[in-house]
Amino acid sequence: MLHSSHPLWNTKNHLVRGDFDADYSDPSYNMPHFYELFAMFANIKDSGFWNNAASASRAYIVQSCDPKTGMSAEFAQYDGRPLPLNQHGTFFSQSYRVLSNIGLYSMWFGDNPDLSLIAQRLVAFFDGKAVQEFMDYKIDGTPRKRRARHPVGLCATLAEAALASERRRDPISPKTRAQAKRAVKRFWETPLRTGKRRYYDNCLYLSALLALSGNYKVY
Repeated sequence: MLHSSHPLWNTKNHLVRGDFDADYSDPSYNMPHFYELFAMFANIKDSGFWNNAASASRAYIVQSCDPKTGMSAEFAQYDGRPLPLNQHGTFFSQSYRVLSNIGLYSMWFGDNPDLSLIAQRLVAFFDGKAVQEFMDYKIDGTPRKRRARHPVGLCATLAEAALASERRRDPISPKTRAQAKRAVKRFWETPLRTGKRRYYDNCLYLSALLALSGNYKVY
């Protein structure tokens, strides 16, 4: 990842690339909770890089998420701007992992106010929406013509993102708490996906179930 002729990380800005030769990133590839662990347990010579990568990724997630909706594109420039709409520049399948990552980060490392606020905005945006109503969106929340390809996965990651509300150091409003509970309830009442495309949905489902049950642990 770091020491090949084509490292997966941009070693200048400490951000993971969207692909090995890409000059942009993927918000969902930015997983500061894992980088913190890499710094602790991987090769000690790389610990400084991984600490910097964790910091850079936290900042990048904030940059790439819309300040009103919390949505991020599947691929985004290093300054957070989404790629064009026809180049994975919308809130679609890969973007859902950002919610999962924020939930897991808060579970392992406690509250990060900026990340928790993103999760809160996303949970609020989808509050009251049924799983079958989920769409492809511009990151400002404008729905596009196609429906979500992996609605069960989005439902699952929204519930996992709700963990961030429970980890807040500051008290949260009754409204925010109620929205978080409804996100978890919607997930609990949604069955695993069957048939075509079930793989990705159900991987996100299992990840969320492990986290919400307290069984996604650092060993």
